Amino acid sequence: MKLPELTRIKADRLLSKFPDAVKYVGEGEFSVSSESGHGSYRVMDKIDTWTCECRYFQEEEETCKHIAAVMLNLERQIGVTAEIVDRDAKVSYPQNWEAYDLAQMAELRLFDPLLLGLVESIEDPQPARSTGRPRTEFSTDLFCAVRKVASMYSCRRSYGFLETAHEKKYLDSTPNYSISSRLLIREDVTPILKELVSLSALPLAAVEEYATVAIDSSGFRTNSYGFYCQEKHGPSRRNVWLKASLLAGCKTHGVFRALETQNNVADGTLFQELLGGAIQAGFDIGKATADKAYLSRANYNYGSELGISVFIPFKSDSIAMAKGSPAWKKMYHLFHLKRDEFDEEYHPRSNVESVFSAIKMKFGETIKSKNPTAQVNEAYCKIIAYNITVVIHEMFEHGLESHLLPIDNLTGNNVPNPYRQYKYLTEFDKANL
Repeated sequence: MKLPELTRIKADRLLSKFPDAVKYVGEGEFSVSSESGHGSYRVMDKIDTWTCECRYFQEEEETCKHIAAVMLNLERQIGVTAEIVDRDAKVSYPQNWEAYDLAQMAELRLFDPLLLGLVESIEDPQPARSTGRPRTEFSTDLFCAVRKVASMYSCRRSYGFLETAHEKKYLDSTPNYSISSRLLIREDVTPILKELVSLSALPLAAVEEYATVAIDSSGFRTNSYGFYCQEKHGPSRRNVWLKASLLAGCKTHGVFRALETQNNVADGTLFQELLGGAIQAGFDIGKATADKAYLSRANYNYGSELGISVFIPFKSDSIAMAKGSPAWKKMYHLFHLKRDEFDEEYHPRSNVESVFSAIKMKFGETIKSKNPTAQVNEAYCKIIAYNITVVIHEMFEHGLESHLLPIDNLTGNNVPNPYRQYKYLTEFDKANL
């Protein structure tokens, strides 16, 4: 709702009479000269509302000309129209249930061929053995690891999935049940899995053009235990949590970029790595949203340099001073002057909460591995598996353009594979782009 026309006229008359009527006093506080020329009134920005010391506001509790004068003065500085916050409107989203049903029914059938298409061209970072028993194909190792993690079974119990993949000719043979564990403990596999997260979501770029993305973090519970405040509480044991920071597309809910870190790493320090990594992977991003944990002038500047609109809400003790960040100052005033518009742009951030919920519901909240390296790799495998299910959904929802694998041995049908058109980039490839 815009400012009442009469109030706007009165405020404009006040500013015309006294061009310097509005003075910034301190954090969220302004001094507005009385129209009589004697004294002034204090106007406070309370984040959710404005207050004024004048008698009219105290009695009527409506926007007075002094509040309007502050808003008009600020709007002329940043070129937006001042509005009063109205939070009653609710947003609902339609669901294409026919596409959803088809995708859910096809998910188990399509998961293996899509996973094979994702990993089949990736080479082992370790040199080939010159002596001894030859290794299995690295792509087979990756396939088995992601398939095991997606099943949420132990290595032995998930062996049946590998037998089925061999029967369908997705694997040349059925490997030993322990192959996934041997892969997950390798430190040199971690950067590959990290890049596979982005590659597994890359087909979604066709749907998420000029995407709105949401950034947040959450934890995966491990089966390892740490001690909490032993000096005060004695030998109290608590689960160690592994922190996952995600950048997700708000339209498809695919994870464009992920970082697995210890749970004491500050969220704000990961914003630029997540955003820059997603762009480097090939995603076209137009807007990024994140909660207050990511608030900093550096992050606002980084988005501005990339031509991306960043929407991070301001804390109660934030000040408008730019300190070398024009983007910070502009968004600070937009946050206070036109809160409805800011909230509308910020609202998609809640989509990343849905992403975390979906990953944990589908593939479990608990990391089963004991080895610290394996825990990180297992978390990446969960996200890769989740992205494959999102791609399957979008094949039915938006008809992703698909390249075909050979005829399925059991069904006799061509199996679509959107990953065939993308190539895994090694560090050498990236350096020579």
